[in-house]
Amino acid sequence: MIRQILIELHECSLNVKFSCAPQFMRIISQTGKQMRHIQAAMRGCLAGFYYCRIYPNGDVTPCPYLPIKLGNIREKPFREIWFNSEVLMDIRNPDKLKGKCGRCQYRYVCGGCRARAYGLTAGFIDFCGDLHEPTSLRGDYMAEEPWCTFNPSTHKSEGVTHA
Repeated sequence: MIRQILIELHECSLNVKFSCAPQFMRIISQTGKQMRHIQAAMRGCLAGFYYCRIYPNGDVTPCPYLPIKLGNIREKPFREIWFNSEVLMDIRNPDKLKGKCGRCQYRYVCGGCRARAYGLTAGFIDFCGDLHEPTSLRGDYMAEEPWCTFNPSTHKSEGVTHA
């Protein structure tokens, strides 16, 4: 069903950008079509690649849903946080993904949702509470995407290239 919707969006020339649905990039790749109107040049999860969240107090996180504090722009230049954060360097390296995401041929175009991976390996997260310091994480942000139904061990590689 998702595949058909993506094809219809492409045929309508409707510009679409997906947020928090990295598996759509895998499905687009599987169609073998160049879907220019669907921002396929971007990878699935954009956290740490194309955006981050800056709170009013200056705290920086990879995305609004991943409560890991990368630094604070009142204490350190944004450029230093963006380019030197170990958490962001991990997130940007698909070869560090774990579980089925780490074995998946679509890890360069999808990458799974790092916030869902973290949240479901951490147990309950109080999103209204404090941010988690990288030295005291409660979950694994590089764990496999818990909502992805794709099983890389049952599919042959389709020659997917890096995004």
